[in-house]
Amino acid sequence: MTVLGGLAWALAVLSFGGAFLDLVRVPAALRAEALAAIRLFAIEVVVFSVAQVFQSILVGFQRLDLSNASFLIGLVFHVLLLVAGMSADRGLPWAVGAMIAGQGIAGILAAGWVWRLVSRMPKGSEERRPVSTSELFRYGARVQATNATAVGQLQVGRLLLGALGQLAWITPFELGFRIANSLWALPTLIQGAVIPAAASASASSGTAGVREVYRWADRWVFAAAGVILSGGWLLAPV
Repeated sequence: MTVLGGLAWALAVLSFGGAFLDLVRVPAALRAEALAAIRLFAIEVVVFSVAQVFQSILVGFQRLDLSNASFLIGLVFHVLLLVAGMSADRGLPWAVGAMIAGQGIAGILAAGWVWRLVSRMPKGSEERRPVSTSELFRYGARVQATNATAVGQLQVGRLLLGALGQLAWITPFELGFRIANSLWALPTLIQGAVIPAAASASASSGTAGVREVYRWADRWVFAAAGVILSGGWLLAPV
């Protein structure tokens, strides 16, 4: 379902890329370069969705260390290629290509670790109820709805600035947004550990167990977020 979602996003990017450039009023001198970057971005969306599948499987195995390691290694390659390309004035297509390379490396690493974990699983004779296709699609649809909401939250500010304001406003907004987002990301790290814990609680204790996990996570996420956001508010003038 995640890969199908990535393909759908890629198709949307290819179909409406030109309209998006018109919406944010990209200057004519930059249009060809921006359009090439958008087409590459369609590929990046698919590569990202495949990498996410394998990283999510690692989380299901409760190997958050491997999932995070694949992400961080891919991120390092992405940043190195991006800095090299920007230093050589390679332009937007190189920047998107660096994203593709980083996500591709992360996906390859995650896929290799998944294969090793699966190959080590015991070949037990215990019978389990197979998961139906409808259950997989219902779960996948909820995940995609969550991802779409998250992407919308992250991108709507840039879209409104480009459409209603000036394209040049996006750069200072992006810098401030990155700082705020890095602070906001700290309490959400708890969510990565909650997913396998909730799955285990559901299998062993049912709904009551999941509610206990939710209450614990809810309390700690809001506590951490409150401390970080209050600190960010106090340091805002600086």
